[in-house]
Formats: sequence, C-alpha cells, structure tokens
Amino acid sequence: MNQEKKEDIVARPTVRAEIDRMLAELVPERFVPPPVKRTADMHLVCMATEEIKRLHTLRELAAIKREALVAKNLEIGRDAKERILSMDRAAANEEVKTPGSPLFVANETMARLERELRRTDAIGNLADMLLWLEVRRQNADLETRPVCICDDWSICWVNEDANKPAVITRVTIRDEAPTGPGRTPKRTVH
Repeated sequence: MNQEKKEDIVARPTVRAEIDRMLAELVPERFVPPPVKRTADMHLVCMATEEIKRLHTLRELAAIKREALVAKNLEIGRDAKERILSMDRAAANEEVKTPGSPLFVANETMARLERELRRTDAIGNLADMLLWLEVRRQNADLETRPVCICDDWSICWVNEDANKPAVITRVTIRDEAPTGPGRTPKRTVH
C-alpha cells in the first residue's frame, strides 16, 4: 500500500464514527415514520425514543439510497448494453479497456456503484440490527414477542396466534407393506 493511501485511510473517520455522525445529523424534522398502521389487535408498549426514531430513519434512508443506486446501475448497464450491441465484438472489447472511453467509464462507474451499494446495505443492516437491539434493550419484556413500530411511532407487540393461519405442524404418514397378492398398502396418518 502506498503512503498516500495509508494517509487517506488514517484521515477518514472510522465506520462507527461515521454512523454516529449520520445519526446525530438526523433531526426530528427528517425522521421517516414507519409504514405500519396500528390496529386494534396490537398491544401498545410505549412510544419510540429519539434513538429508536434515528435508527429507524437511518435504516429507511439506507433503503431509499439503495433503490437509487440500483436504478442508476441498471440505467448505466442498459446504456452500456445498447452501445455494446451496436458495435462489433473486437471494438467493444477494445473500448472497455481504453481509459476515458464510454464503455470504460461505464464499467468503472458500475463497479463504484456496486461498492457503494454493498456499503449502503451494510449500514442499513447494521441500523436494522441496532434498532431491534435498542427496542428490546429498552423493553426487555418484548424479548420473546413479535414487535413492530407503527406510523405514529408507537412500539407494539402482536399476539402471534391472532395472525397465524391454522397449520398442521407435524404429520407422519406411514405405509404398511401389502401382505398378499393384489393387496394395496395400508396408509395410516399420525
């Protein structure tokens, strides 16, 4: 690694410091409320704290950024594909290797967008994990319950049995061997 890269790495904030900065910049006016509507069968536990609102918003902003990155990457990919299909194979291969050419730039841009997408996904996943850890840290009695955050920032739990379809959880079918010529197997269900 050359000296310039080492200095660049040292000069950048750590990932944790960057996430702390992103959370600190989220003011109440920028909070993104959850899409879940509270219903009568939800049991209100409490209202979300500022920390929970920030973590939820960071997760949502990461999802929004992800969608934009995917759309941009698809757009560049479509344009590059059209260009490649309009050229013969040798010319396309040469252009993709030539710095500054449209296909070279498209390839580099798509690689950069994919790296940014992985980073955005990681931040979104981390925000999601921290969000649910924080909800359960603040409300230890929710550890074993299905929990949601509603659009009014209420934290609720839902009775699992109320929303689960009736399902047979275990069925054993046993075929007994036929005992004579022309006999069919006997099937029993347990």
